[in-house]
Amino acid sequence: MFSKMMININSNTPEKCPWQTRVDYLSQKVLVLQQRLKYMELSRFIVFISLLVFVYYLWQQSEWSFYSWLLVTGGILLFAALVFLHHHMQEQLQNHLTLITLNKESLERINRNFSALAPCPIHVADHFSEQDRALNLYGTASLGQLLFNLSTSCGDSKLAVWLTRGCPISQLSQHQQAIQELAPQLDLRQKLYACARNPDRTRGGYYLEKFHEWATSTTFPYISARLKRVGQMLTLLSLVCITFAVTRLAPGWIVIPPMALNIVFLILRGNQFKQALNRVDLQSNALNSLSKIVSNINSGEYDAQILRNISKLLQNPSERSDLALRKLSTIIHYSHLRFNALPYLVLQCTLLWDFHITLNLQGWHKQYAQHVPRWLEAISLFEALSAMANLSHENQCWHFPTMSDDCKLHAKQAIHPLLPAQQAIANDILLIPGQVTIITGSNMSGKTTYMRTLGLNLKLAMAGGPVACSELIFHPCELFTVFSAADSLHQGLSYFMSEVLQIKELLTRVEQSGLQPIYLLDELLKGTNERERNIAIIAILKKLCAQQAMGMITTHSTVLATDSDLQPISRNIYFEETIDDQSPEKIFFSYRLREGISHQTNAIKLFRMLGVELT
Repeated sequence: MFSKMMININSNTPEKCPWQTRVDYLSQKVLVLQQRLKYMELSRFIVFISLLVFVYYLWQQSEWSFYSWLLVTGGILLFAALVFLHHHMQEQLQNHLTLITLNKESLERINRNFSALAPCPIHVADHFSEQDRALNLYGTASLGQLLFNLSTSCGDSKLAVWLTRGCPISQLSQHQQAIQELAPQLDLRQKLYACARNPDRTRGGYYLEKFHEWATSTTFPYISARLKRVGQMLTLLSLVCITFAVTRLAPGWIVIPPMALNIVFLILRGNQFKQALNRVDLQSNALNSLSKIVSNINSGEYDAQILRNISKLLQNPSERSDLALRKLSTIIHYSHLRFNALPYLVLQCTLLWDFHITLNLQGWHKQYAQHVPRWLEAISLFEALSAMANLSHENQCWHFPTMSDDCKLHAKQAIHPLLPAQQAIANDILLIPGQVTIITGSNMSGKTTYMRTLGLNLKLAMAGGPVACSELIFHPCELFTVFSAADSLHQGLSYFMSEVLQIKELLTRVEQSGLQPIYLLDELLKGTNERERNIAIIAILKKLCAQQAMGMITTHSTVLATDSDLQPISRNIYFEETIDDQSPEKIFFSYRLREGISHQTNAIKLFRMLGVELT
């Protein structure tokens, strides 16, 4: 389970892995695009200066000919085309840079270089208990770091639910089928990851949650039909007067009366429009990225039923989600003109800008808002499956587990999922209902890592994902862990009392609900003396086994491991270390599981290795 040497990629990946190949290819594309952007910027500057000089020259002439107007119009169109192309090339460049980052992150995940990976997102932290964190589901160097940050905030939330509660048992096989189908589709998945990268995480906000809240709100400030007619008539009057003034069919002062009416209208009703716009605290680029995610999802053809259902929902002709999201993104983009004082003032006085933006938002809300929860649920489900597929693709020596009606659990060649495949020592795992596995061994021998190996792989299996085993046969069940219980000054709980409360919860749930969970108990009840600890642990294990629960417990106590009351309901396994005869201060751990009880100790040796003499 513990590492022995460093590698670059998994054992079954080719010498030139696909992620490094993509990094090299995209890096070349970036250099080409950067060079083209320089030429584009120079061309745009030359066209702009030439256009200014030509307009200034024509301004000196008494009259403009038809060809003069044609040249000016052509110059403006050329400049606009260059601006558009420049923006498009910048988007391409940013997309390539994002893909380079994603592929480099894949290499870091494969090497389990957690310090180079982004931390787990804060907004899903509440899903994980202290025991989930102790199991390394969330936090630094955790399973979460291998799965999160590849999705929007909704996709990450869906993953958090799967990791902590599992997915519905009836959907486990469907999840496996979908994940296996998505795993080899690296291009599709990386397009999704690139779209999801940071659009809804700017300024500390999670805009997809805000989008859901806005869409499901029942207090949207709607514009009445009468107010709508008044606003439209005032806008039409303004446009007519402006047209007459510009074409010199009427004097310039003709625009003043409609502008005055617009100002009065805004004084009377402007707060209603501002209230509506302020409630839409969304980012247009986040919604635009969401639209691209939907388009990418819809671009595929799928065999897995769950993927087909998602695509069908998002492509419903009556509610085309990608087009609707793009439309809303455009509306919100234009609404942000209110943050530019001068153009906003002109548009407000002449065209009642806030009124028309609010009117468009109202129309969108009426037509599409009721569909938003289903869209976000479908997108988050696809993203979570895609993240699991990425885990499978980056760890190609992992396999998918098999569900069984038999309640026992059997894993072959299981390794810790947070270690690279060639750095970990594989061991088998066997749990039988009504039996407890007692693990003994000296410090650092691998007892707790072995239990975490089971816990993390079972969590992955319950989410429908791949597992770090050559084979895992399991029956869906609840996992209960007690790792390093923490004291609580706020609640007035000692370390020992925290453990007692957790054990009470486990026993209550097993006895009252008839559950058959898998339990993992690490160095239980360390806060009391050995005699009372052993008495309590024996009683606890007998109660659990009587209810046909199964699990593991680690201990340093050979007295507990050899207790006659536990012999009929226990299985003893252990890890051992080897001391070099030539260098007694050196200890070597094999991390190989053995049947029986360990009688080795190494605490004094470890002190001496660190230069601490105890005599």
